[in-house]
Amino acid sequence: MSGVPSPSDASWFWRWGAPAGAGGGALAAVGLGALWLSGADAASRAGEVAISAAAFSAALLWCWVVGRRQGVGGRQGVGGRQGVGGQTSPTPIRAAHSTDAGVATVVALAAIALAAVKLDSFLTFDETTTLIHHGLSSLGEIASTYDDPNNHVLYTLALGVVHRVTGWSMVAFRLPAFASFCLLLPAVWWFARKEFGPTAAAFATAFVGMSPLLVEYATHARGHTLLLLLFMAALLCGRSLARQPDRWVLWAAW
Repeated sequence: MSGVPSPSDASWFWRWGAPAGAGGGALAAVGLGALWLSGADAASRAGEVAISAAAFSAALLWCWVVGRRQGVGGRQGVGGRQGVGGQTSPTPIRAAHSTDAGVATVVALAAIALAAVKLDSFLTFDETTTLIHHGLSSLGEIASTYDDPNNHVLYTLALGVVHRVTGWSMVAFRLPAFASFCLLLPAVWWFARKEFGPTAAAFATAFVGMSPLLVEYATHARGHTLLLLLFMAALLCGRSLARQPDRWVLWAAW
């Protein structure tokens, strides 16, 4: 065995798993939406999760439709169309790249829109603690004092810079987390695109970007998305270093 799976190995999952996953997301969205509308005690966050589930379902279904049009994961192989005599004619590279970029852009923008809605929401308890302990501190105090491990010090430094540049507002308070989320999505897509192909990249970006927890972290001023972005940056640097180990700039970045 060569160790490299053929495109047909995962075709069953792509043909049936992706639409089934999208259907499950849609059913979850309907159920959670009904729970939210019922006004039950446990339904305080059901509406938010329902929106994320619906968005994920739509994004995954669209990735599946685009993938089938390109022949990804189907009977025709990857990126090809069945030609005369059973031969596969590849999709033009420029058209395939344009479609990949379009799928990634739409999925990322949908996830960013979901997060942006919460940028101006009420402060949570942990965010209030961050603001009280570090909101009015100097950059030197932030960098040298960590008596309350409520937040990541790199996020607090970024918060101090943004506060001095833009002034105080709820959006500015959460801007480093939101900006990290916006950069995280293309980083996930790029890594998955290079390692596993465009279909896996769109799938991974949809999973990450539509996750209700990650959408919440995107507007939570504590540094979760910043750490995830740094992790993806380390993966991207490591991927390049494995192929070009003599690039000292990448070693420094890693």
